[in-house]
Amino acid sequence: MKKEIYLSFFLLLIAISTMGQITSVFVDDNSKNSSHSVKMYDLLKETLPSMEYFNAVDSARSPKFSEMSVYDLVVWYSGPDNEELYFWNGNETTNQELMDYLDDGGNLWLMGNGFMNDRFHTTPLGFDQNTFVWKYLGIKTWFGESFTDDGGKGVPQLDKRDDSPVYTLTLETVNWKNPPEPYVDGCKLTSDASPIYEMGPLGYVLSKNFAGFYLKSEKFNNITFTFDPFTMDTVPNIRILFSGITGFYQDILSGIGEHNLKNNFSLDIYPNPASVSFKAITNLEGEVTYKLLDLTGNTVKEIKSGHPGSKGDEVVISVGSLPPGMYFLMADNGSSRLSKKVIVSR
Repeated sequence: MKKEIYLSFFLLLIAISTMGQITSVFVDDNSKNSSHSVKMYDLLKETLPSMEYFNAVDSARSPKFSEMSVYDLVVWYSGPDNEELYFWNGNETTNQELMDYLDDGGNLWLMGNGFMNDRFHTTPLGFDQNTFVWKYLGIKTWFGESFTDDGGKGVPQLDKRDDSPVYTLTLETVNWKNPPEPYVDGCKLTSDASPIYEMGPLGYVLSKNFAGFYLKSEKFNNITFTFDPFTMDTVPNIRILFSGITGFYQDILSGIGEHNLKNNFSLDIYPNPASVSFKAITNLEGEVTYKLLDLTGNTVKEIKSGHPGSKGDEVVISVGSLPPGMYFLMADNGSSRLSKKVIVSR
């Protein structure tokens, strides 16, 4: 009997520790500011703890298909305005190894404000359907670059779109450490791409152009940020941004996200990371039980819905007494269960 208890507990540990986990690699393609890359990698490791590191700058090459194919997600960071990026093979050509990886079912999260200028050099510029940026990123037109094409003003902020498909993302506005951040690329999207962030506010000359977007195909799920997250105003906001995107990939690649989107089920957590408390919002029907579990599978908080039978539910869960670290929130109404990773930080 004792052996059975230990076995059950061991299996529970495996289930909790692997729930939502995906394999990923961080490609450092930032030759100008290596300290920026280290910071971005460290912050991403908080929500992608198994993430590996590939230094394209020191290797003087892009990772090969065989090196990327072992990962569910490639996070490619080009940083600020760069030249001779290995995203374009260092010689401004289309990266066939990366295309093969995506065509084979890989996924790409690309971020930085130098990769468009490195390849194309001028704005505005339209693309045809056979180009990489159209087929794999969802860019129809590189409409303009802030500071360069806005009269030297710089973009004041980025605003999250209400119709963003990234339902795990709660950061409404991207602001800058040294406003206005001068270099952000604004794009018009193909009909298959979905906006995440647009340049703003209304009245800014390049408003209604997009600096964050999502492109899904039968093979891949690609997210592109045409700005450098390192330049954001605070580290907590970078954490919120990263946890929203990584949570989305964990859901999508585990099949949870597709189920949620198809059935319009959602579980939103704000803020995440949280220090004192967080708000959990779901549209599961009926009485909902929320359980917050630590990495060993222990339930550290449990609360039942106060609105049985409703189509929407919202609870506040206190975490001020919990040690910092990673937790999992599970919302269960008896017929459907949603889960989301929660980071407690101080």
